[in-house]
Order: sequence, then structure tokens, then C-alpha cells
Amino acid sequence: FIEQACQQIARMGQGQSAAKYQTAVQELINNHSVVPHDAEFWSQFWTLPTTADSPFSDITPDDIRQLKTKNPGNLAVLLNQAVGQLHAYLIRWNGPPGLDKAPATGQDYNTALNCIRLITRIMPFMFEDKNDEFVERVFWQNQPPHPPPPQPGDTPGKRAPPVPEIVVEGEANKAPLAVQLLDALMDLLFQPNFTITNVPSLPRHPNHTLPLNYIWASGLGSEEVLAAPPHAAWMHRLEVLKCLLSCLSEALYVPSDRICWTRNKWLDYITRHEGYYSYALFCTLINISCSYDPVGWGVPYNHLMFRDDHEAVASASLQVLNVLLNYYPPIALSRSNSVSGGSVGLHHQARPSPGPSPSVSSSDLRAAADGTPSSEDLPQGHPEPRLRESRSTSFIMPVMPPSHNIFVNYVRDLKRIKDYKFLFSAFIRLVSNPLQAGSTRLPYSMKEISNYDDLLMVFWRMIEENPRFLSYVIADESFSQLLVAMLHFMHEGRRNPAQLGLVHLVTFVLLLVSGERVFAINLNKSFVGKNTLSDTPGPIGTYADMLFLVCGRLVLDGHEKLENIHECLLTVLANVSYYTKSLSMQSCVRLLKLFEHLSRPRFLFAAEKHYRLVHLLLEIMNNLVQYQYEGNARLVYSILRCQNDFSKLAHLRIVNSVPPSPSQPDMAMMMMQAESAAPDAATQGEPDQATEDASASSPPPASPSDAEAAPAAADQPSEPSTTNEEGAPSTVVAEQVADGDHQGDGDQGAAPQEPQQAPVVPVEPSQPPIEVPMAPQVPVFLPTNEWLESWRQHLPLDNIIRIITNLSPQIQGLCTGSVGDEPQILDYLHRTTLVGILSVPHPIVIRRYQPNDATQMWFITFMWGVIYLKNYSPPLFSGSNVRLFIVNVQT
Repeated sequence: FIEQACQQIARMGQGQSAAKYQTAVQELINNHSVVPHDAEFWSQFWTLPTTADSPFSDITPDDIRQLKTKNPGNLAVLLNQAVGQLHAYLIRWNGPPGLDKAPATGQDYNTALNCIRLITRIMPFMFEDKNDEFVERVFWQNQPPHPPPPQPGDTPGKRAPPVPEIVVEGEANKAPLAVQLLDALMDLLFQPNFTITNVPSLPRHPNHTLPLNYIWASGLGSEEVLAAPPHAAWMHRLEVLKCLLSCLSEALYVPSDRICWTRNKWLDYITRHEGYYSYALFCTLINISCSYDPVGWGVPYNHLMFRDDHEAVASASLQVLNVLLNYYPPIALSRSNSVSGGSVGLHHQARPSPGPSPSVSSSDLRAAADGTPSSEDLPQGHPEPRLRESRSTSFIMPVMPPSHNIFVNYVRDLKRIKDYKFLFSAFIRLVSNPLQAGSTRLPYSMKEISNYDDLLMVFWRMIEENPRFLSYVIADESFSQLLVAMLHFMHEGRRNPAQLGLVHLVTFVLLLVSGERVFAINLNKSFVGKNTLSDTPGPIGTYADMLFLVCGRLVLDGHEKLENIHECLLTVLANVSYYTKSLSMQSCVRLLKLFEHLSRPRFLFAAEKHYRLVHLLLEIMNNLVQYQYEGNARLVYSILRCQNDFSKLAHLRIVNSVPPSPSQPDMAMMMMQAESAAPDAATQGEPDQATEDASASSPPPASPSDAEAAPAAADQPSEPSTTNEEGAPSTVVAEQVADGDHQGDGDQGAAPQEPQQAPVVPVEPSQPPIEVPMAPQVPVFLPTNEWLESWRQHLPLDNIIRIITNLSPQIQGLCTGSVGDEPQILDYLHRTTLVGILSVPHPIVIRRYQPNDATQMWFITFMWGVIYLKNYSPPLFSGSNVRLFIVNVQT
């Protein structure tokens, strides 16, 4: 009863304090005669008792905007007073030079926290309007803001109210207000008895850095640190980190197409100037994140019995670390990759198929729970990973040039094996946690963390910037655990709009590691663990099988917004295919199902660059057969079963026809009718193709995944529509014929003597694409015969046709119609050889990832989208006019 009464009294006191707080805010907005030296008035904002959420409920976004618009002078004084209070307390606590410090009291800490909360609430709204000079004048020039503009209803000729003079006192105020604020936050992060355990004093020497035994947790940099602080210190850490994140959030209010070229002075000051706390901050953010253990001793449901102070601080630390690692000053950026139109002009020069690589769409971020703000339809400046072709299988350690970002340099300077071990073991333990928590015997008995996407962002930055760490990671036997977790995220998130950004991120990681020979070889290890792929029953043979199954499923049954990473996924498979010793029958069937889908005219004619996917898939099959035939007899058997699909592709043609008529069907129906015209047999004595012929002859797709995976023509850049002599749009007709006399000599483009022509059907333009940033409308693509011949002659079909031509008669002779035919055929394929049948293998060509400005732009957008969604309690950025992406609030 007494406890309940005390809580009721506390709530009553908080209600009265909130009313006084709101009254003071309204007086700031409406009263132009507030005196800057009125200590009694200004002290209300940091002496009234508040909680971490109070400023967010007591000060609305409209209050801040009105204060900035109607009375900017009062807002400038308020910010200066708050920062001044922080510096005054820091000087008193730490002691001025030559004088003893004063002991801090509980009221001092509450006052400092109230100042931090007020700044945290206000700062995001200072960056909203890039046209005014408030931030520049107040924070960087220590000048009063410009007077407010005349308001509607003001008397003509009425003079604007005077701007209060900003009080500037003391030595600390010689620096810009922004520098004072950032320095104060750095001091508070390592303030004894506030965020770290109480110590006599911190050593402060000019031109030195903070000793690493004062960082928050052991690990990187130091193994001996101070004892763990009490609960209050953990909460203080969290509030200071959120205030720092708020001060560094200017990127949220910059359009995505300008984010790489916009200078951020706040990040400039922290990342380009090595200060007293710089390296200690780097080690602290990493160690406090990597030392978090959500499982503990493994007692079931322990997270329901004990308070966890570490998780929120670890998440905030990861967010701040990602912001610091992903800032490149404009002076360090290369403008060679110009941004124009709807996609970024980065090109993939891989032989033998020229043309640009597919762009990777940005994520569609949504909240998992109703009522949570969501970020949707991020700007479609799709990143296109630059792929550098390499013919050497030996790894050469690249020399990374020094960066203008000191935190990036800290990552590049990591060289100790024990540091690598500490970091990598933490990544494995934490990233695998959601997978382990979802497969326990007792439901919800293990705590599941929610910051695994932040961890993967840090992991991506580290392997991208530190080649030594990348070499250590891919050579470690435990990497398979991290790989399984990442593939699980891709597989389970392929249809979930809220997880598409994570799927893109994992794709980038796989693209980077697939360029390493050691990674591809280690994929041949037998799969150990539980099969978590819901659509793949039974055991999984090797980790290569899991990679092929997941990548194939994403292409066949992924969300439509994942279409732009399809080429990246196939590039990953192409890089590892040279070293894949054996694929299971499930993986082989998935590959051939993928080929059937990608080689259909309905898909090939939907966009100008769709043929690149077929080329990559054929290249994968060639690599598996030419370099690892002994273990991939199942793939050869699958190719022989689906030989009609290869024959259809080899004899696909497009001819011009009559102008379109409104009464004729659309393009999609024409494609399905073209597919139904099955060609003659490519060779004599084919094996039974009842299953494949049945699926090819039916107009609708064979499974829902085919229909969902078929991309729309409006989603891809396309060529202008062609016109005939009368000015009417031309129509195209697909022809699929087979020449029974071809011998697999590589002349797949020869036309048959008597082609079987599908009905003449016009091509009707599809709907224009949805208007999004950096994606202007383009004309609908209409395929032509010249376009078809330009790429079909480069398709690596020659070896596939040779396999079908030489092995099909022998396989036909082994078919008796009994159940034992398949083992007998596989045994024959294991015993035979393709020496003398296949052409000489080409050199190994590995497409390696290269960083570029487009991926950096996407990554920054995705990173801030994740930060925006996770900081909803308190709502750090809610209500502000974010310009980096579009925000939709679910009600």
C-alpha cells in the first residue's frame, strides 16, 4: 500500500512538472522579451524532474518548428544555455586546472540528464530545412539567428522583434557551439561515476589519448577495464549515445541522390580529427556490442527473470558505430561514378557478355508491429556492385589507401589475430542467435536479439575495409555457422517487405566473399546442423547445396523488389561453381527449374538485360561440368532430362509482324502461346520428357513461384519503342524451332527451313513505372531480332548441346521404364567421361566486388532507415520531415 501511494504521489508530481514544462515552452514561443540572463526562467528546463521520455511528450514537433520560425533567438539562447550547463558541470566535476574538483551530487546528474534530453529532442528538427542558416549561424559561427520573417496579419512596416543576445562566457565558448556540444558528449561518455565506475581522476595530458583501461568493456584494445557500473550508469550511457546519434542525424534530411556529396560538419569534426577520446570511443563501441551475451549460462527463460541493461546500450553503440564508419567526406569520394537517370552508371565488364550489371533496389522498411512508424519505398537509386574480373586464383593482399575517416583507418589497422578472433566469435554468436532462439525445444526459452542487422552492417564494413580480416574469416572453420545464419535470413525474408534490406545486405556479403578461393572450397564440407529451409525437406548435402538452393529460391520465389539483385545472386553461384565438387539432386533440379523459368520468352522479352541471367546460369552449368564432372553426374542427368528447354532457347527467333490491333491479346499471352509451340527433338532418341513438355505446353506458370517471380517490364530500363514505316508500333512474334541436324557447333542462331510460327500477336505497352526518386519514366522495351542475335551468339550453349548430342542416345538405350532406371543411368554417367566431347575449359574468371559510390549511397540509406525504425521509444526522429526516404506511418 505504501509503495502504491508513493508511486501515485510521484505521478502527481510528474504531472505538475509536465504542466510547468509545457508552459515554459509556450512562453519561449510567444514571448519575445525573454531575457537571456534570467537564470530563474531558464533553469526550469533542466531543474524540473523529468524522465527520458518526458521531453518527447511535453514538446511536440510543432512546438519546435514554431519556436524556430517565430522566435529563433529564444531557441538559440536555449541551446546555448543547455550546452553551457553541461560544460559548467564538467568543469566542476573534473576540476579546473590547478584547483580541486567539487563532488558531484544527484541533482547535478539530473540537471545534466535534463540538458541531454532537451538537446536530443530538439536537434533532429534543426536539420529539417536546409535553406535556412540557423544551424550554420548558431552552431558553427556563434552568431544569433536571422530575425523571423513577417507573419501574416502583421502591420505593414512593423519591425521584427529583436533577437536576444547569446550569452558567451568562459574559455570553452571560444569554440563553435557544435564543437562544445560534441566535446561535452565525449566527456560525458567517459565521466567517472556517471557513465563509468568512479575513479579518482582521468589522466589528461596534451597530445595524448585516453588510456584504454577506462573503456566500457574488455576486448579490442584492452583486456583489463574498470568494474561494471551500476544500473544508473547504463541508463546514462544510453541517453548520451542517443544524444550523440541525434546530433549526427543530418543525413536523414538530405535527399538520397545527394547524400554522398553533402558535407556533414558534425561528422567531419568527429571522424577527421583524432581527439583525446577517438580511439577509446572506437574500442568502446565495438567491445560493448561484441561482449553482449543474451544467453548467459543458458538457463531457460532467464531473460524474463532478470533485467538486461546491456542490450539497449549495445544496440545504440552499434548504431553510432555504423554512422561513424559509413561517413566519407566529400573530398574523399570519387565522382567518376556519376548518377544519372534512374540508375547508377556502373558497368560490369565480365566476359563474354557485355553490358551493365543489374542494379540492386533499396530496402522496403516496415514496422513489424502495428502502430510502429515504418520507412517504405526508399529511393530507388539502386546500387550496382562494380564487378572486377580476375583470372588469377591466387589471393593478393590489396593495399588500402589511408582514409579521411579515422574510424575507417582504425578498422584497417586491425592486425592482431586475437582481435580477429574476438570480433569474429562475437559476430557468429550474436548473428546466429535468432536462428538458435527459434529452434529451441521450449518455446521462447532463449532471448532473441533484434540488432543482428546492425551487426551485419558492421561485419560488412570490416571485411570490406580490412582484407586481412576477410582472409581470417573465410579461412576459419566457424564461418559455416555465420553462413547458415545469413542464408536463413535470406530464405525467410525473401517475401517479407520488412526484411528486403537485410536480404540485399547479405547478398553484398556473399558477393564479396565468393571472390575468394578458400570460401568456395570450404563450401564442399558436409552440412552439419539442422535444416532450417522450410521448402526443402530432407537432409542437405553440403554448404554449397544450401547456397544454391537459397539463391535459386530467391530468384524463383522472391519479392518483386529483389529482382535487381538476381544477377548478383547468380554471380555468387558462378564464382563458386568452379570449385563445387558435387551438387545434390535437389540442387540440380533447382538449377534446371531456374533455367526453365529464365529462358522462357515471357521473361527474356520483358526487359532488355534479362538475357544476362540466362548467360550466367549457362556459365554456372558449364563450370560445374567442365571443372568438376566426376561429382556432378546428377547435373548432367538433369540436363539430359530437360534438353528440350535448351533446344528452345537455341532456336528462339523474333520476327516483325502487322501493326497491333486492340482486339488481340497482350504481350504476356503472346509469350505463353509462343512457349506452347514445342520444337522438334534436338537429337534422335530423347529420354522421356513428359513432365517438362507438360509444364511447357500449359499457358499458366507451373507453380505460384513462377508467376510471382516473373518481373514486370515496367520495372526495368528499356529501349524506346520501334516504329514501322507508317509510324505505327511494330509487333514481335517469338518463334521456337529446333533443327534436327545441328551438331552443337555453336551456330545456334541459324534459322530453320520451315519454322513453326505462333499466331501474330501485337505488343501493347505496359503501364508506366511508378514514379520514385531517381527513376524517370522510360519507354516500354520491344525486343527485335537484331537485339536477340546480339546476345544469343555469345551464350555458352555449345558444351550443353554437345552433351545432349553425344550422351542422349546412350541414355535412351538404358531406359526401360522401370523404377531402377535412374540409378542405372547415374551409374553410367559416373563411369563415362566427357574428354574429347567438351571444348577446352576457359580460364577461371572470378568477378570480385569493388566499392563504389552507388553502393555507398544505398548503404547509408538502408542504415539510417534501420536506425529510424529502431529509435521509436523514445521517438527520436518521429515527426520530423525525413528526406532520405519516404516514411509511412501504420495506424
